[in-house]
Amino acid sequence: MNDIAIPERLVRSEYLGSSDAAAILGLSKWKTPLDVWRAKVFPDAVEDEAPADRSKILRRGKLMEPVIRQMAIDDYGLTLYATNRRHEDEDYPWMRAEVDFETLDEGGAVVNNECKSVSPFAASQWGDEDTDEVPIEYHAQVQFALMVTGAQVERCDVWALFGSDKLVRYRIYRDEETIAGMRARCVEFWHEHVLAKRAPAPVTLDDVEFLMGRKRGRPVIANPDQVDLVMQYRDAKHQIKQLEERAEELKLAIVGHLLAGAGDDLSEQDAAILLDGAGKPLLTWKPQSSSRIDVAALRKARPEVADEFTTISTSRVLRLAKV
Repeated sequence: MNDIAIPERLVRSEYLGSSDAAAILGLSKWKTPLDVWRAKVFPDAVEDEAPADRSKILRRGKLMEPVIRQMAIDDYGLTLYATNRRHEDEDYPWMRAEVDFETLDEGGAVVNNECKSVSPFAASQWGDEDTDEVPIEYHAQVQFALMVTGAQVERCDVWALFGSDKLVRYRIYRDEETIAGMRARCVEFWHEHVLAKRAPAPVTLDDVEFLMGRKRGRPVIANPDQVDLVMQYRDAKHQIKQLEERAEELKLAIVGHLLAGAGDDLSEQDAAILLDGAGKPLLTWKPQSSSRIDVAALRKARPEVADEFTTISTSRVLRLAKV
């Protein structure tokens, strides 16, 4: 009899991990507390796949982890103790952390180690070597892992690989005050939200969209503060419309200038370039090709194909009432 593979989302629904803790604290750019809650309470309704940009980062990090680990061992003469060990909190087994690898220091004490593959675009978020100046989300993840592995582990070395060959070490020491606050927040979240199945407060429009999908629509009487918010929203929308119209006017004036200066020999494939007084490009105006499916024609010619690949999504649209 073949073993049935359990989807990762179902496994992760049974515990809080390091990245969950960062999101619960509001420090993650990828997940909100409500995202974590949904993954724990409704794992069957949450897709395994992360957003495309996040998925690429996770895949790159996983592929580069053994490379970064070996570079750290070779370049810094580390004594390897364990790799990818999973730990459970002594008091709360639903708090778990997987440490990329563990080493032994000169005195034989265990040191946590985390591997990070850093995009050149994110390099400015990192400080000097041997400091603790790492992105705050990673700082939270490291402190969570130090909490779970126990007081006997005093430090985590974060190995950041910039590009393909620049490896930089960062040192983060155990912070009992941070750990105590994080522990309290995680325990509260697990008991007050996950076990009680009560959603945390929304912090993004996507959060609100999800929560509204679980409620029945009904009229709500606005108080004066809420009326003021609607008026501000109406004014902001009006300003956006005015700016868009102004942008179109400016665009027309610019391309008109380019057209006048192009002469008679500008082909469909040529790019018109606007230069400043020093000869440096200010902008270009050039052809760009795009392709799209003619849905109406496809539905008429091959309705069965159109039906097979048609998906229906529902979203709420906020519309202002006419004054």
